[in-house]
Amino acid sequence: MVASVFPKNQEEYFEQLRRAPLLALPTALLFVASMGGIGLVWYLAMTGQIPIWYGTIANGLITYLLFSVIHDAAHMSLSRVKWLNETIGAIGLFFLFPYAPMVLLRWVHNKHHSYANGPLDPDLYEHESPWWQVPFRWTMFDGAYIYYFIKHGQNVRKKHGRELVAFLRSFVRVVRGSDLLRIRIRTLYAVVSSLADHAVPDCRRFSSSCPTIRQWSPKMKSPIWRRRCATDGNGC
Repeated sequence: MVASVFPKNQEEYFEQLRRAPLLALPTALLFVASMGGIGLVWYLAMTGQIPIWYGTIANGLITYLLFSVIHDAAHMSLSRVKWLNETIGAIGLFFLFPYAPMVLLRWVHNKHHSYANGPLDPDLYEHESPWWQVPFRWTMFDGAYIYYFIKHGQNVRKKHGRELVAFLRSFVRVVRGSDLLRIRIRTLYAVVSSLADHAVPDCRRFSSSCPTIRQWSPKMKSPIWRRRCATDGNGC
């Protein structure tokens, strides 16, 4: 006789609800849509179809959607296949906190659930701030999480010390090898420069910066990265 798939009692039904699916499709679709959106915005910005500061804002909003993916992965509810759950979660986490592994994020977030609204809740950094500080604290809450981990995470550092050290070493190698830090500085400079162009239309005030832009990005042909200086009418 075929066993029934329906729960026999409340306890069995509760256990079924607690069991992670093979793959949570809504969360997986959100992950795919977010990654596709980030890639599309990068393409539009780097090809000059949208200003780079538009792309920066758009990708900031899209990246925020990845927190739902990271949250489910942190609770091991994205997939009951461990490597799939951890891989998707780590990819999403890279776009928010590239310097933090899943084990760190999972520990800090679980502390939020353990001490919700209590004095040891790591999320109090944002939740109990004055209204005028909220935007600033939200932009720096990753730093608050790291501080919380350093202050209270002695046990997890002992348990996952090798994993954390290996991750940080790999991260430093990637940053040094791919020049990520310099790329981020250049991107920030380009955003500020683009905003300045909109604020002050007269390009002659910025003509002296054109050779500098060519030096650090000679291969970029996008209008975003080249100023059209009014001094000679030529692209930088």
